Amino acid sequence: MKKGLSSNIIKIIAIITMIIDHIGLYLYRNFSDNTYFLLRTIGRMAMPIFTYLIIQGYFYTKNIKKYILRIFELAVFTQLILSILGFINQEYYPKYWTNVNHYLGILFSYGLSLLLITIIDRKIIISRLNEKQNLFVRINIFILILYAYLRFKIEFDMRIPFLFLELYAIEKLFENDEKVLIKKNKNSKLISRITYLGLIFFAFAISLLFVTYTPGNKYAMLGAIIPIALYNGERGKNNNIIKLIFYILFPIQHSVLYLIAMCQTGRAFLTHKKTY
Repeated sequence: MKKGLSSNIIKIIAIITMIIDHIGLYLYRNFSDNTYFLLRTIGRMAMPIFTYLIIQGYFYTKNIKKYILRIFELAVFTQLILSILGFINQEYYPKYWTNVNHYLGILFSYGLSLLLITIIDRKIIISRLNEKQNLFVRINIFILILYAYLRFKIEFDMRIPFLFLELYAIEKLFENDEKVLIKKNKNSKLISRITYLGLIFFAFAISLLFVTYTPGNKYAMLGAIIPIALYNGERGKNNNIIKLIFYILFPIQHSVLYLIAMCQTGRAFLTHKKTY
């Protein structure tokens, strides 16, 4: 096994920072302003790490269609749970407020962004159609993606698709780097690695231009370069249970934290006379 961090370890880091962020998001009433700021600041690293890992997944997955479908399925499932909890929130715990149901979650943006780089990277989307017909399909998918971002409020807005495009371009630039570097010396490999990480860091920095508001210190997201720099290019232990845990943790942590936050306010019918 190579030295450094596998993608599974980096996923764990991303999940931990995400949960810390969501603790601040949902349980904000329990914390001082400074603690809330700290929690949301740590959480800024989750999105760029997940984005990087999803881009890696795009290049290494055996079935991109299933990969995109899994993300959209998880996005819909999570949004459905949040909608149900939002209804419970409104009906029984109106003293508690959160804006998580005011927009589509980040998973929708991940799915749409993956779809975007797929239609850019691949000429054939539907195998039974010819190249011209596939071009028509790709153009229509692009229009639908653009419409989705203009029509709906999606978490992080246009920031994620632009970051996906940047990271995709960087990966394409270095796609054959390992084969080329076999003939080069260690210094060349080091320079190439530093250039690669420098471009990723620059992509993260550029993405900050799309931020109109973000809780915590938005520049903390640049710290995501640290685990990425330690990435050894290996997936880690390939276990279906581990993969399942990675997927189900997203809706579970939202649900648990949302329920805890609501329960802390007390049931509405015991403490609050609702007016209609």
